[in-house]
Parts: sequence; structure tokens; C-alpha cells
Amino acid sequence: MKKISALLLCFLALQNYAFSQGFSATLKHSSIQIGPTYSNWSNYNDEKIDMRETSNLGFDLALTQRFPFGKKEITGLNVGLGVSNVNLHTNFRTWEFDEDGAVLGNHILMDPDKYLKNKLSLTYIEIPLELSFAAKRGDSTKTKPGFKFALGWRTGICVDAHNKYKTEDAIDKRKDFDNINRLRYGPTVRIGFGMFSIYGRYDLSSTFKATNVPNYNLYSAGIIFSGY
Repeated sequence: MKKISALLLCFLALQNYAFSQGFSATLKHSSIQIGPTYSNWSNYNDEKIDMRETSNLGFDLALTQRFPFGKKEITGLNVGLGVSNVNLHTNFRTWEFDEDGAVLGNHILMDPDKYLKNKLSLTYIEIPLELSFAAKRGDSTKTKPGFKFALGWRTGICVDAHNKYKTEDAIDKRKDFDNINRLRYGPTVRIGFGMFSIYGRYDLSSTFKATNVPNYNLYSAGIIFSGY
């Protein structure tokens, strides 16, 4: 939350500076994109991993500036700064692998009744880029967002990775991971109407950087609230 608060403060500071420089016409194209997401790995095939898929909820947030093309401003380039959070609920605690790329069996929680929660949480600071189409509706004096569609790309750096294990008696959090891939990157897509869009992204990067580990590529899908 501290990182997200700092990001919002930076965006507000930039807005204040832009107003002081007389850039109000540009600032009307600034927007916040935020919404819940569901995430999972697209291609993990280790039978020892038991994924609690219904609990894999996180969020994507982006503060963007739109640079429209032409006077009608229907198409444009969105550039900004973002945060994404991924939570993966499994029965595996340490995320260490053997020489064949399989998860180490002695770190697997065998009895799901003995723990309440066990999740790997990943947080990234990202730079989002989008080529967007955004129609408007209404008369010339008062317009509202209409149909919108955007294809984009996000590149991020992992700023926090931890595994949280919770039972009725204790909470244990581990952060000393050395095999997390610090880079996250891949294409994104949004399609919607008004202030709401269906959102999806797919990582071309693997969550783990070990060369002997199969690619654990994340995908995320959700609903995004945004202006453009």
C-alpha cells in the first residue's frame, strides 16, 4: 500500500505542476485505470501443485496520459506508470525446484485442512503503453466515453515477492526468494463501453528465472474502470 500511495502522490504532483505551467488542455487526457484481476499460470504442469484458483485475486492500476492523434482525438497513445499485484494460492511454500525443474516435494503442504491460507504474492511497478481507440457519445457541449478498444504492452519490475502461510495459530511470511524473475512483460488488451472495460494480459516472461524450470507464464483477466 505504501508503494501505491507513493505512486498516487507522484501523479498528483505532476498534475499540480502541469496546471501551474498552463497545461490544462493536456491534463484533460489524464486517466486512472484500476480494477480487480484474476491470475494463473498458463502452462504449469506439475501434478504436485494444487492451485486454489478461485482465490487468485489481485489488481492492476495505471495512471496514464493520453496523446491523441488528430483533432477528433478518437485514436491515441496512452503512456503512464502502473502497479500490478498477483496472488497465487497453492499448496507449495518455498518455490524451490530440483535439477529437473520439478518443485521440491518436501516443501509441499499435504493436508489442506491444517492451514487457512498459503499464497505467493507478487507486486510490480510497471510502464504501460497502449494504442487506443476511444469514441465519445453525447452532444458537443457534454460528451461521455463510448466504445473503446486498446492494444498495449506492459513492462514491469518486481518490487515485492513473498509467500504468506497462515494457520489458526500463526502467520509466517517468507521473502528471501532468489529465483524470482524481476522482469515482467507482455501484451495487454482492453475492450469496453463507457467507464468499464474487460481487460486481459499475458506474460511472455516466466515468473521464475531458473534455467531448468519450465516457463511459468502468468495470464490475468479482469474488469478495469477507466476514462479512456
